[in-house]
Amino acid sequence: MKNIQNPEKHRKIYLGLSVLIFTLVGIAHLFRIFYGWVVVIGGITIPFTVSWLALFVTLMMVIMGAWYLRN
Repeated sequence: MKNIQNPEKHRKIYLGLSVLIFTLVGIAHLFRIFYGWVVVIGGITIPFTVSWLALFVTLMMVIMGAWYLRN
């Protein structure tokens, strides 16, 4: 296995990218809620409660990731 010279640097990069991705996903769900975008998958309309739940989960992930990134 390759020896990682600076694991702290890699951890911060990973956490930073994770926070960025979860932030973008959360913004997409927020846009869906406010603009009323309809999502249909396989002929089934996805209810807005799914976006509310996903928004809550992504918000928690962003908060946790930012907290770990600072420590």
